[in-house]
Amino acid sequence: MVTSTPWIVVVDDEEPVRRAVLRVLQAAGMGGCAYASGAEFLHALDGRTPDCVILDLHMPGMTGFEVQASLAQSYPDMPVIVMTGNDSPESRVRAMQTHPVAYLQKPMRANLILDALKIAIRPGSVKLKQSATAAKVARRITVAPIPAAEKWEE
Repeated sequence: MVTSTPWIVVVDDEEPVRRAVLRVLQAAGMGGCAYASGAEFLHALDGRTPDCVILDLHMPGMTGFEVQASLAQSYPDMPVIVMTGNDSPESRVRAMQTHPVAYLQKPMRANLILDALKIAIRPGSVKLKQSATAAKVARRITVAPIPAAEKWEE
């Protein structure tokens, strides 16, 4: 049986966040690349689609919300994990309209990123809106930020 390494894309305007998430992916045996903007990422999607996108919602220029909307139109089955350091009820509602796999608040523990990725890239994975256990999974993966003393290391 041939298995391929999952290819994950990280889109975040904060370079330390991109670096930290890529380290988590590498430690878990996953391939990945990162983009500093939504426009840069969408431009780079030249026929090859990632197994999952980890997307910051609040970026200058093209926001993560706009990237989500574009992906929902052009790649409706592409799993997206959204993350934000600026959580609000409005952001949650807006982000959930395109049914991400998870909504994570920065800073995040590595295990939460990996838990969300397991859901996103498992064989036969479906978007949360299509899953019978969607509400339970969404509650489990939608998390509050961790205390500053427990932040991931750079």
